[in-house]
Amino acid sequence: MTDWDSAMKELRREYARTTPAQLDRLAGLVEGLQQNPDDRAALSELHRGFHTLAGSGAIFGFPEVSRLCRQAEDECATLGDEPRSGSADLGRLKGVIDAVREQLVGHVE
Repeated sequence: MTDWDSAMKELRREYARTTPAQLDRLAGLVEGLQQNPDDRAALSELHRGFHTLAGSGAIFGFPEVSRLCRQAEDECATLGDEPRSGSADLGRLKGVIDAVREQLVGHVE
């Protein structure tokens, strides 16, 4: 294994180790939006969080994280466009968070 490969493996491991804290924060925002669907600041922060993960996932070797978070980012934009109950949409966002967690399992060691 080259130094480059070792460095990338370590970066991938660090990404898998630190990303769950970001996912916890996003899950908290989703829960808050379930209580107060009109919280535009929370929705904006949620959108930014998914945007960040969409951009970083593939860089660290998790292309599925990027794909999932890009979809969630689009969903957040839709939530902000029109008033609606949003509970099904928020449920899908929680599902994305769970799916991203699954992508990171086994990469922390």
